[in-house]
Amino acid sequence: MRASVYLCCLLLAAGCASAPEKPPADLQGLLAKATELREKGISDKARYEELVAAFVKMRQESPQMISDPRNRSLAADFVEAYPAVKCKLRVTEPREKLITARGFASPLFVAGTCPVPAPFMFEADSADMALSPAGVDFETPYLVARIRVNSATADAARNRLRFTAAYYAADFLKTLSAAYSLEQESLIALTPADYALQTAPIVANDGYDSHRKNFRKAEFTSEAVAGELGSEVAISASGQFSAGGTHAGKRFDLIYGHPNGTLPDGIGTTFTTVRVDGTDYRLESQKVSRSKTADGTLVCEAAIGKTGVTIVQKIKPEPAGDRVKTRITYEIRNGSAVKHKVGLRLLLDTWAGQNDGVPFMIPAGSASQLFRNEVEFTPTASVMWQVFDPDTAGTARQLEPGLQNILVGEGLVPPDRIAFAAWQNAADTLWDYAVSADRRVTGDSAVILWYNPADISAGATQVVATELGAALQKHEPTVFITNAATGEILIYLWHVNDSGAEQKIDYNVRAEKGKFTFQLDLSTIKLQPGEVYVKASPGQILAEGETAIVISENINGASREYRFPLQNLKMWKQFSAAPVVEPAQVYPVSYFDERSMNLKARLKTAGGKTVQTIILKKQQIDGGYQYSGELNIAPDIAAGRYSVEVVK
Repeated sequence: MRASVYLCCLLLAAGCASAPEKPPADLQGLLAKATELREKGISDKARYEELVAAFVKMRQESPQMISDPRNRSLAADFVEAYPAVKCKLRVTEPREKLITARGFASPLFVAGTCPVPAPFMFEADSADMALSPAGVDFETPYLVARIRVNSATADAARNRLRFTAAYYAADFLKTLSAAYSLEQESLIALTPADYALQTAPIVANDGYDSHRKNFRKAEFTSEAVAGELGSEVAISASGQFSAGGTHAGKRFDLIYGHPNGTLPDGIGTTFTTVRVDGTDYRLESQKVSRSKTADGTLVCEAAIGKTGVTIVQKIKPEPAGDRVKTRITYEIRNGSAVKHKVGLRLLLDTWAGQNDGVPFMIPAGSASQLFRNEVEFTPTASVMWQVFDPDTAGTARQLEPGLQNILVGEGLVPPDRIAFAAWQNAADTLWDYAVSADRRVTGDSAVILWYNPADISAGATQVVATELGAALQKHEPTVFITNAATGEILIYLWHVNDSGAEQKIDYNVRAEKGKFTFQLDLSTIKLQPGEVYVKASPGQILAEGETAIVISENINGASREYRFPLQNLKMWKQFSAAPVVEPAQVYPVSYFDERSMNLKARLKTAGGKTVQTIILKKQQIDGGYQYSGELNIAPDIAAGRYSVEVVK
C-alpha cells in the first residue's frame, strides 16, 4: 500500500549562460517551457511527460541537434538547476498502541531539512503495511509530512516504511543527460531511506473475534448457473446470508464466510438493521422462521419486537446472460393498527477473489473511480458499483468473478445512499455511520445500503429490493438487461490504454430500430498509458419485436463495433423515465400507447401519498401516441423511496 505526498516549491528564475550566437529556437523554446514549470512550482506529472515526448520527437526530426555544442551548453545549464540534494529526515511515532488490524489511531510525522530547489515528489510506502497520506507542509528547506499507518503485521521486523523522493522533471533530466552525455545526476537522497517502526505491534481483536461465536452454518442454499459461472447463496438459522460461487471449476466468495470449504467459512458478518420509529433492531436477533420455496427462493421472516412490523427477506439467484443475478427483497409489513416509520440498513461484508480487503469501483467515467478509502454516494452518482480482487483485475487475462450491485431494474428500489466502509468500524454500528475519507477499506471492506425510514400505514406493505451478482470483469463494452419487459438496459463501457502513448476515445451508442433513450456523456475521453475508463449508464429501448444496441468504439481513429441483440420487445403501453429520482431536478416522463387519451403523471411516496401531479402532453407518432411531461422534484425528496405512475 502506498502513501504518496506531492510537494511543490516556488523558485527564483535561473539565468542561462550567454552565447555569441542564438542556438536553434526549438530546444531553447522547450527548455524555456521546462524552466517555467520549475519557477511556477508545477506538480502536474503530465506536463513533465509532455516535455520528454516533445524532446524525443524533436530529436527524431532533427538528429543533428545533438551534435550542436550550443544545445549541449543549454542542456547542461538547465540540468545544473536541479542539483543532487541530501535530505535528513526524522520520524516521530505517535505515543499510542500499534494494533495489527487497525495500525495507529493518529498519524506519524516525518520531518527534516530538504533544500530542494525545484518541484519534487515525496513518497512513503510499505510492502506489508497499509498507509495513507494525512497532509504535508513544505517551506524550503523544511519538510513535515503526516502519514497514517492503517494496519501492521505481527512480525515487528516487517513493519517498515520506505521513503523516496524525486524531481518531477526527473525523467526529462535523465533524457537530456543521456542525449548530451552529461555527468550530473539530479538525485534526491533521503536519510534514512528505510525506517522500522519502533512501537511493538499488538495482535488484538481482528474484528471477527466477537462475531465468531455467532458464526453459523448454512441451513438452506440456492444456486444458479450461467455457462461456466455458477452463483450460490446461503442463509443460516439466524436468517443471515452469504454468497459465493464457482467459475471454471474454481470456488470463490462474494460475501465473507460463504461456506464453500476453501475460504474462511461461517455466516455472521453481514447483517440487516431494521429501524422502526427511531429504534434499531438487528434482524437476526429477532424471532425468525426460515424456508426454501420450490423455485429456490430463500425466505426469512421476522417479527420486529412488539411493533407489529414483520420483515420478510427473500433471496434468489438466477441466470441473466453471462452473469448470475441475486435479488434481495425485503417486504415490510405493518400488521399493527397504527402507522409506523420503517427503514432498512444492509451491511455487506464484501469479498472478491482471495481478498477480504477489496477496493471498490464506481463506473462513473472519472479518473478517480477506484476507491481504496471510505466514500459515500447516492444512486444519482452511479446506478451500480463493483468490487474485484486487485491481484487479478486490470488485465485482459483477468477472469476472476467479482461482486456487483445493480441498483436499478425490474422491481428494484434504489437505496437512498450507499457507503464503502471499513468493516471493523461499520460492524460496530446499527444505523448511523460517519464515513471518513482518510480511513482505508482495503484492510477489510464492506458496503452499507440505507433505505431511509418511510411511513407505512396500518395494514400496508412496502417492498424494497436490490440486485447483487457474480459477474466476470468486463474488459470491453457490454449491455446488461435490467428489465426485459420494458426494454430497460444498462450500458457498460470499459477500455484500458495498454499502449505507450495517450489515446483519444470516442463512443457512439445507437439502436438499429425503435425509440432509444440513454443517459450517457459521449464526449471524447483522453487516457494516458495504463489508465482505465469505466462507465455505466441506464437506457431504454422501445421497439416491437427484435432490435440491437450497437456500441461503436473509436480509438485514435480506429473503430470497432459491438452489437447486442434484444428480443421480444414491446413498444406500446410502456413507461419511459430515468431510473432514479434526483432531488431538486427536473424529472422527464413519457408513456407510449396506440390509443388517444388524456393522461397525467403523479409522483407518489413509498407510503402511497401523491405529492405532485402533472398533465402529460400528447404527440402523435408512427402507430400511436407519446405522452410526455416533466416533474419538478423537490430538494427534500429521497432518491430511492418515490415512484411515478401514469393514470387517466
